[in-house]
Amino acid sequence: MSAEFAAGFTGGIEGPCCNADGVLYAVNYGREGTIGRVLPDGTADVFVELPEGSVGNGIVLDADGTLLVADYTAHRVLRLGVDDRSVTVVAAEPRMHQPNDIAIGPDRRVYASDPDWAHDCASSGGSTRTARPRCSRPAWARPTGSRCRPTAGGCT
Repeated sequence: MSAEFAAGFTGGIEGPCCNADGVLYAVNYGREGTIGRVLPDGTADVFVELPEGSVGNGIVLDADGTLLVADYTAHRVLRLGVDDRSVTVVAAEPRMHQPNDIAIGPDRRVYASDPDWAHDCASSGGSTRTARPRCSRPAWARPTGSRCRPTAGGCT
């Protein structure tokens, strides 16, 4: 990888996703709130500017060849048209903490992880929201390395 290419992404680079043509997409190229595109020849550019206030994280390619992006700051999932660079909201839920990564099941159902970094598995000493361990999401939906053991007094 060239220094010029590497310098284009911010420290918040996330969600690399490659299509069948070898085009790589990742969030935060040049600045937060963008989706970067790297062509097979190594040329990189800002592919899409996300709506104001949006910052992407996970990216996945759906069966139609469009990209789905987890927009963690605006609590929604966005669809990006690869041909026309359009941005549409697929799902919006203000109760989500921050959609982080996305997967698509064989039935084309979209799944998004939703970590609550500030309060997930909090104990009485570290949270004002609850006085007992809180591990409401199944293990597959929590950050890597977080194991819920409510009977043992919390998560490790």
